[in-house]
Amino acid sequence: MTDDASPLTLYWSNNTPQSCIASQKGSDAEAIERVWRDFVAELKYDAKILDLATGNGAVPGAMLRDRQGYAITAVDRADIAPLKYLEDPGHLQQVKFIGGIDVGKLPMADQSFDALSSQFGIEYGDLAAIATEVSRVLKPGGRCLFLIHHQHSAIVSPNALLIEELENALQGGGLVETLQAFLKGSCSAPQVEQKGQQYLNSPGRKTRQISGQLFEGIGIILKSADSNSDRASAIAENMVTRLKAEYARLKQMQAASLSREEILDFKAQLVNTGLRVNEPEAMTVGVGEDEALIGWLLSGIKA
Repeated sequence: MTDDASPLTLYWSNNTPQSCIASQKGSDAEAIERVWRDFVAELKYDAKILDLATGNGAVPGAMLRDRQGYAITAVDRADIAPLKYLEDPGHLQQVKFIGGIDVGKLPMADQSFDALSSQFGIEYGDLAAIATEVSRVLKPGGRCLFLIHHQHSAIVSPNALLIEELENALQGGGLVETLQAFLKGSCSAPQVEQKGQQYLNSPGRKTRQISGQLFEGIGIILKSADSNSDRASAIAENMVTRLKAEYARLKQMQAASLSREEILDFKAQLVNTGLRVNEPEAMTVGVGEDEALIGWLLSGIKA
């Protein structure tokens, strides 16, 4: 597994059904689910479907919510195991999950699928190679639908502040590095506490999601250090690994999100492989003040 896949491998090794929604509202997740339920409703009952960059199988789960006849294969570059990590995998026992797959180099036969799908996944790869593979593995008349990160979406835009918060925590000589020095015996607990106060007083947003969990972890580590140094070191190592992985994941998402020019370029690449492709749509959820941009919807059919 390559280094750029490891942050997502770690991310998916939790009870995480969805990687990206604009809010924690059930209505937002339901709106995204409805996209996939409507998509498969137009397919024949025993359609063979390939879900690209599947994560923990959110798309197959939505597809199988109403009907369970589809033969779904779901692949991801990360090492995925939804049936192991999800508390409620639902109908995902029916899905064939394969990890360690580069979606730009699919190990599937030509013209072997009736439909292809992806939710916030293919944009992380080589889109030119992916366009070629989409056309190659689709049967004539086969359909594809992709939900892709939009660079100005309510999912991507807030990450800039989270990335900055993580950079502040992980910077050289900062709070995390001071904690690691404490565990090596090269600084004292009061010095860690002092560095923590400096961090709290520094400019920049502090969230429960990042800083809150960081300080909670530090408190546990400092209390454990005298009585069980091995446990304290293990907790710290796990915490730092997850902070760094989350930083890498958010940076990858930021880099993968597409502008209008870039989504149109991907459309042209698909067209060049022989697909008929609709104009990209900017998908939103909610209404009025609650309306939020989710991403690009791009659909097509193989001639």
